[in-house]
Amino acid sequence: MRRESCRFVANLAVSRDMHTPLISENVHLALRYNLNEKTNYKEEEEEESSKTSEEEEGNVAAAKQALVFATLAVANISGGRDKEILSELMNVQIASHLVKLGDSRDYRCRR
Repeated sequence: MRRESCRFVANLAVSRDMHTPLISENVHLALRYNLNEKTNYKEEEEEESSKTSEEEEGNVAAAKQALVFATLAVANISGGRDKEILSELMNVQIASHLVKLGDSRDYRCRR
């Protein structure tokens, strides 16, 4: 569900007309939460044994995809370069979460 929500927001954020409504609905707070979850995914990955079930592997894969979509959504929202929107993103300290993604194993997040 989280993956689909992040993908939905990323798709909406492609349109600059949607940036202000997304920010006014505090979508950036949910995105920040998803970006913050990166550390949890990494811990889950390390705790998994080599004999994980398909369901567990699917959950980790979905979590990683949610992270990719959350990153894409933030990139799309910030791409509009609206001063008020960028200020809102900075106020919730989303930049620090994005910087941490430089260490991600997923090339899509690093990009």
